[in-house]
Amino acid sequence: MVESGIDAVAEAGPALGGSLPPGEALDRWIQRFAELLGTKRGLASALHSGDPAFAGLPDYFTSRLGPALEALLDAARADGAVRGDVDAEEVLHAITVLCRPVPGRGPEYNRRVVGVFVDGLRTRR
Repeated sequence: MVESGIDAVAEAGPALGGSLPPGEALDRWIQRFAELLGTKRGLASALHSGDPAFAGLPDYFTSRLGPALEALLDAARADGAVRGDVDAEEVLHAITVLCRPVPGRGPEYNRRVVGVFVDGLRTRR
């Protein structure tokens, strides 16, 4: 079940990259990624839990999402839409941490915080 959600987000990368300007494609993909983490409220915590039950999940997560995100980041960097000093692994890790459940807060809080992070990725043109 979790793998199918990860796969859907990974597969959205090329479709978004082929149909939207690079910066917008990256934004939309990050929104989808954050939505996945928001709908699977324990996923962000499970990825970094060290629990043997989730041992293969971080590698699967990175191997599927990393290339999709890196392609979107490359296009957005080439277009001048985002900073050039971050890579896909850093962005995946940051968003995963930002999407961990916060006591007393719902997924809308995490989406807002991810939006602040994404604003920090953008270049000032």
